[in-house]
Amino acid sequence: MRNFLSNTLKDNIYLEKAMLTGILRVAREFIFSGLNNIQVYSILKERYSKHFGFTDGEIEKILNAFNVIEQREEFKRWYNGYIFGSTVIYNPWYVLSYLKDKDSDFMPYWVNTSENKIIKTILAKGSETLKNSLKNYLVGIL
Repeated sequence: MRNFLSNTLKDNIYLEKAMLTGILRVAREFIFSGLNNIQVYSILKERYSKHFGFTDGEIEKILNAFNVIEQREEFKRWYNGYIFGSTVIYNPWYVLSYLKDKDSDFMPYWVNTSENKIIKTILAKGSETLKNSLKNYLVGIL
C-alpha cells in the first residue's frame, strides 16, 4: 500500500495535487512514511465545512433547477443535512439519488449503503449497560 500511495501521490510527475476522501485517516508513520506531507481537513473545521456536500443555498438552486422547489419542505424533512462545522450540508448521494428519480416517492437512499458491523459487534459482545443505552436511544427516536 505504501508503494502504491507513494507512486501515485508523491512521485507522480503528472500530478500536482490530489485529494483523498473517506472516513479513515491515513497514518503518516511507519508503513505510510512515504506520504509525510498530508494535510487533514476535518468536517469539524469551519474553513472547509461547506465543501463536503451541498449547502442550503445550493439545495435551493438545485431544487429550482429541477422544478421541484415545491417539495422543498418534504425534501428537507427526508434529507435534512448534516452539520459540519456550523454549516448545514446535504449528502450529494441523497440529493442526486432523489433527483435521478424525482417523480417517485421520497426514499431512504442510505439503506443498504453500508455495513452495520459496529452495531452487530455491540449486540454480540457489548455490556448490558451499553445494550440498554442503545435500546433506550432507539426507543426514544421511534
